[in-house]
Formats: sequence, structure tokens, C-alpha cells
Amino acid sequence: MSTNSKYSAGVTQQDIAEMLSLSRSTVAFALNPKHRYKLLPETLKLVLDKAEECGYRPQKAATVLGTGRSHVIGVIYQHGIYHAPIQRVRHLAHYVIQAGYQLVAIDTEWFKHDLLATSNHLMDSSVEGVIFCNLSNTEDQIREFFGSLRIPQVAVSCYSAPANIEHVSADMERAFYEMTRHHLEQGSRELNLLLSFHDAELRGHPGSMVVQRFKGFERAIREAGGYLELSAKDREIFNYKSQARRSPRKPIGRISFPVRKPEYTDAFALGFHHLEELAREDAVPESLICSNDEIAAGALTASIKRNIAVPGRLRISGADDAPFSAYSGIPITTIRQPIPQIMGNAVRRLIELIENPAHSKQTGKAQALPCELIIRDSTVIAP
Repeated sequence: MSTNSKYSAGVTQQDIAEMLSLSRSTVAFALNPKHRYKLLPETLKLVLDKAEECGYRPQKAATVLGTGRSHVIGVIYQHGIYHAPIQRVRHLAHYVIQAGYQLVAIDTEWFKHDLLATSNHLMDSSVEGVIFCNLSNTEDQIREFFGSLRIPQVAVSCYSAPANIEHVSADMERAFYEMTRHHLEQGSRELNLLLSFHDAELRGHPGSMVVQRFKGFERAIREAGGYLELSAKDREIFNYKSQARRSPRKPIGRISFPVRKPEYTDAFALGFHHLEELAREDAVPESLICSNDEIAAGALTASIKRNIAVPGRLRISGADDAPFSAYSGIPITTIRQPIPQIMGNAVRRLIELIENPAHSKQTGKAQALPCELIIRDSTVIAP
């Protein structure tokens, strides 16, 4: 639609009525498809032409009052210091717009993780439904927050989504099981799972996505005849009972959490300094299985700095298939989540709940879609 520069933004129906010397109601009828039949064709064309010339856009509040619909979907997400959440929101926006809706996206960090303030800001946009993406607040906070809303909701990759809310995510347990098996098949017998769960001490238990990574790692080690060597604190965090130590020739699995300091403004620093610490303590394992690509890239950089051969001495893998993982000095083996399918399913389900409330009820069903291992040079020595 072309606009004429002589008109300022925010032209109202009253402005158009005055320009054409028509009544306000006549203009309103012309701009509402339900009432256009009441006008003569020449009057309707006159109003529509003037509205286009002025760049008229209906006010959202007036549209909601008149139709009861806003066709706006809200997304509440947490970006943090990782690449994946922005990638997910970008795909959500694509499917929301494709479905004829508008998107309002809010990062909880903008409101210092105050979920009530976040919700109030979103409700001011007259959203008809909400998608929660990548939230990592405590389970009690999430449950209370979800329960306070009276509009359709779907969760995507949320750590603590309530059982009655439908949840779409990647099957990270299976993915990390397969990734651990890959490392074992390459000959690794000392494997370290590096999780991104910096506030374990404060919360006492990790979110479901962290637990899935741990379970996949543990199962692969156990099936290979190995065992996990965990501290008492880690056994408590994951509610894990120690196994009897077996032959030293069998795989040994350990888990660790990178230390987050105020000066670490990105996840690359977490992996870099964690590997540096392992090197200083002469505790570098044969495999470092990282919870995401940023941490893996940071660890890879520290390995190069320390002249630790990758993958000859140390195998490193990540997750999320961030774009840089394929183009780093040593391309990083990673896990590719079916993000387009996950986001498309979430948007379609939310719209079903919005448009057919009498026939579409929340089932609490959780969808866990399979991932794909992307094998690159950081874990495999080229023949």
C-alpha cells in the first residue's frame, strides 16, 4: 500500500470523514467488511481510496472491541547467553505470520524475570494465546504463572512446564544417548558431560532438559558396561544411586557444571574457562560432551590454545547446531533439533485452541520429536 507523505501517521476514521465531508458512521461502515453492504458502491470506493491514500491502519483496541478478536499471539521466552532461543523465536514468528496472526515476543530478562510484569505487558497487547519458550524459572514459579492466565497456552522447550499444558520439544534424552554412544564408538573411555546448570546450588534440582541430557548420557555409559563417578551432591541433584565400580577398562562417565562468573557475558567463556581449569588440574577427559555449541566452541578454543589435539587427544561435541559450529577451525559435532517442526506444531496447536475452544481442550500431551546427530571433525579423525 502506498502512502502520501502529506499525511501524518495515525490517521483516524474521523480524519477521513472530515476529509470527505461524510459522517463518521459512513466511514466506519466502509472500513468494516461486515457493514459495507449498507453503502452505495461509489461511496464505498471513495472511502477505501482515501483510506489507502492516507495509509490508514485500524487501531488495535477498536478492532478488538468491534470483533472480539485481535489475531495476536504472544511469546514469552528467555534468551540468556545462548543462540538457540532466538533461533526458536524466529521460527515461531514465521509460522505465526504465515497463519495470518501477529506476534508479540517478550524476553523475561527485560522485566528482571518478573513473570507477572511480563504477563501484564503481554496482556496489554490483547494477545489471544501465549507460547512459552525456553523458560527456566523454578517449577513453582512456572506452575503459578501458567495457572494465572485464562487464555490458551502451549509450552516449547520449557524446563518446568505444568503437566496440564501441552508441551512440544526435542527428545534430548535420546539425542544425548546417541551422542554418548558415538563418543564410545570412537574409542573414548573417559567421558565428561558438561551441563549448563549454573544455579544447581540455589534450586536444588535441575530442569527437565538438563535431566534428559543426564539420563541419555547415563544410559549409554551403563549399557556399555561402564559406570558414573559422581559426587554426593550430584547424586542428590539427579536422585541417582551409585553403581558398584567395575573394571577400569570399562567407560567412566562424569558430569560437571561450568562456573558462571559476572565477567562471563556469553556461553563461550563458560566452555573456555572450564577446559582451562581441567587442563591446569591435568584432568582433561577423552571426551567432552557439551550441552550446547557455545560451550563446545569455547572448550575447543581453549584446547587449541593448550595444544590439546582435537580429536586425537580430546573429542568435543555440542548441541543445537548453531551456524558457527560448522565453520569453526575444527567443525564441531553437534545435535540438530527439528526446530521448524517443533515451532510449527506449537503454533498450529495454539491456533486450534484459540479458534475452536469448544472442541479443542488442553490435553497436557507432551511431544518429544527426534533429533539428528551431525558428525564433524571434532570427534572423528579423518581417514
